Amino acid sequence: MPHKKVLEYIPMVKFLAHILGEHCEIVLHDLQNKDSSILAIENGYLSGRSVGGAATDFILQTVHTESYKNRDFESRYIAKTYNKTFLSSSYFIKDDKGEIVGTLCVNIDSMPFQNAVELLNQFLPKQSSGRNEPVEQLLGDTKEIVQAMVEQVAGQLRVPRERMSVQEKMAVVKELSERGAFQLRGATGEISNALGVSEPTVYRYLNKVR
Repeated sequence: MPHKKVLEYIPMVKFLAHILGEHCEIVLHDLQNKDSSILAIENGYLSGRSVGGAATDFILQTVHTESYKNRDFESRYIAKTYNKTFLSSSYFIKDDKGEIVGTLCVNIDSMPFQNAVELLNQFLPKQSSGRNEPVEQLLGDTKEIVQAMVEQVAGQLRVPRERMSVQEKMAVVKELSERGAFQLRGATGEISNALGVSEPTVYRYLNKVR
């Protein structure tokens, strides 16, 4: 059963989608079950997600680091799917004790606006533009999310996974733990497959780096 605090936000999902339009995805997560946390969603075709989808890497890290305790929301950060980039904001739904129980997320598809900017830039002087690295993966299920997290963390080492040392694999496990990946069921199996080691080995690495 979803948390009663989260249920109160269900009407807001359609309301915000109606106001913000077809280029904006609204997602309500209930964090009692992170593997199928999406309780309600509007314009889900933008990210390809639907009710029953898993919590994102951003949400997992927020829960794991307890960063929600000193703020009520995170706004205007970059998120992405396999082929789209979004400007995203998340409101943290908390219970009476101040613990996070859900999130209400607004994901604006930036592609139409990027196209407009590119058109305008054809008639304007060129300027350098710094872009932030994506911080959230808007993917559908646990397997996709864990795989994306492993790709992102392992990619920072710039070493092919088949050539990683034990220390480098432990560093990947440590980073994934700090990002909250192990909160998802089946994460250990996906991580072991990605690193080419057994699940007991992943647990051994995890015990050493915690």
